[in-house]
Amino acid sequence: MSGLCQSRLILAILCFIGVRRSALTGKLGSPAFAVYTIAPAGPGRCYQEYKIVANRLTGYGAETVPDRFRHVVGEMTLGSRLPQGGRPRLILAGPRTTLVRAVTLVVALGTTRACAADIGYLAPPGIPAKEFPSPRRPVAPIASLSRSAEEHRDFLDEAGEVARLLELKPGMTVGDIGAGSGYYTVRLSYLVSPNGSVIAQDVMRDYLIELTRRTERLGLTNIIFAMGEPHDPRLPASSLDAAILGHMYHEIAQPYAVLYNLVPALKPGARIGIVDFERPTSKHGTPIELLRCELTAVGYGEIATYQLAGDGGYLAVFVPPQAATRKSPRDIIACTDRDSSR
Repeated sequence: MSGLCQSRLILAILCFIGVRRSALTGKLGSPAFAVYTIAPAGPGRCYQEYKIVANRLTGYGAETVPDRFRHVVGEMTLGSRLPQGGRPRLILAGPRTTLVRAVTLVVALGTTRACAADIGYLAPPGIPAKEFPSPRRPVAPIASLSRSAEEHRDFLDEAGEVARLLELKPGMTVGDIGAGSGYYTVRLSYLVSPNGSVIAQDVMRDYLIELTRRTERLGLTNIIFAMGEPHDPRLPASSLDAAILGHMYHEIAQPYAVLYNLVPALKPGARIGIVDFERPTSKHGTPIELLRCELTAVGYGEIATYQLAGDGGYLAVFVPPQAATRKSPRDIIACTDRDSSR
């Protein structure tokens, strides 16, 4: 947790506790209010943490925080207890309290911005983008966040099928590259538990912030959030047993650079699985022959390609190149997408 996040939290608590007790009215539970922090399990966790604290301080729709996340850092008991099973509620009134509400909300909003900065890169930069060829095919725009298709994907058991084909097991560390709304992140979190973890990586900070909120609501504690760059995942060396690129390869602006800079993060024997549709990249898919060409150009070796159930697309499984046989970035020759050149 950053010092800036801590200082903003302390300020919020002091602002609230500075209100005289006469400004507080209403029936309250025991304790009447408690200020909670959540023990972050990885970078970016303080975003949700301080949002919850602000809600509890101001009485604006406080969320339920799982007990295993709670650390009481301050509490005040006023009024009578609520009936067993009742939900404590803090009722604030008066101009003095209105001021505190405003101050606390401002502090909370500032904390949100500060804590968003805690979602950062997990590794030093790799080879810069200028060293690699640009793709000779269209790059699809990054899709907006949506979970509307998740029910259908679960009906097809997409995540389960991909996990079986990649031979994912409890205890592994899996990278969800281009995590987006977190379809794979959430489902793999359960699969690799209790000792495994998922590194949710994306180039869109707002997407990662939203994903932290989703995983907090689900009580998932084995997820690490990581910012990447369009040409570099920026993941720690030898950190991944497997990596999944789910329905996003066609959105990578610098595919040769990303694939090259991903290699150091893969452990010996690691595999990467790319899930996509057999359609032009401009239509949010990747023709399998184009995919094979681009990965082979960087030195990856194909293990197998599987047709997923229903309309789920395909899974292509590759192994990374050996360090001793890796090409120089300048020796990589970009592939041509025949479909887009017609």
